Amino acid sequence: MATPYDCNPYVLKALEFMKANDLSKMPVGTHVIDGKNLWVNIVDADLKTPSAARLEAHESYIDVQVPLSGPETFGIKPVSACLKPVGCMDREKDILFYDDPVEETITLKAGEMVVFGPDTAHAPLIGEGRIHKAIFKARVPYKYREASGRRFILSIDNHQEITASLAAFCAEKGIRSGSVSGLAAIKEATFRFLNPATKQYVDKTFAEQMEVCSLTGNISEKDGKVYLHLHMTASRSDYSCIGGHLLTATVNGACELFLEDYGLTGIGRRFDQETGLNLYDF
Repeated sequence: MATPYDCNPYVLKALEFMKANDLSKMPVGTHVIDGKNLWVNIVDADLKTPSAARLEAHESYIDVQVPLSGPETFGIKPVSACLKPVGCMDREKDILFYDDPVEETITLKAGEMVVFGPDTAHAPLIGEGRIHKAIFKARVPYKYREASGRRFILSIDNHQEITASLAAFCAEKGIRSGSVSGLAAIKEATFRFLNPATKQYVDKTFAEQMEVCSLTGNISEKDGKVYLHLHMTASRSDYSCIGGHLLTATVNGACELFLEDYGLTGIGRRFDQETGLNLYDF
């Protein structure tokens, strides 16, 4: 089932881990997959009645939950509709409970999965008996504030890859046409150059600390997915500059971006034989 978080790089890594490993044979406990970015908790737990279940929400991590030994029911409610928070978000444990009643539920069979992002409160472990299950914790690699008119201020976390994080944010917010600009400090960047005569791409990686003087680009879609066209100019330690079409860049310090959602659909991309580029397809 498609979710707004399918482009999150750590949700994608969790899906790859599921394909490569038999979760039902993993021992109970915490299994680290990618440091503080992704891990999976294998647990045995008692199931409870809906009235005993408690809604919870997270801010810095996405939950990917997979019942393994049998069915499990989850209560769900949009965080924006929750009216009874119990205190404030525990930043260290990344959890906030709600005393709102469980009114809507979904039930998963063994082996099925559900993804809960920061916008959805969920009450797990509803049912009878006990269950063996897996809970992946996938990092949300950014923080943001929304201004008026579908404009966003976005801060990508330190040591995260910029283009993957930006694509994940656009997918989460349903941005399919827009613009982006910003500044950053990075430790590595890969640029791409197209030779128009041969229509061949040449990629080159610069692994060094650099200050991003300008990052600018546009947002569209291709084959139903977010498509980013980004250019970057970065200053090196000797104050010379490099730049071009950006493939990837890793934050080492800060990354502060400004996005505007144009709210248009159908702004796609098509491959153009003459130029060798993916051009706008209106």
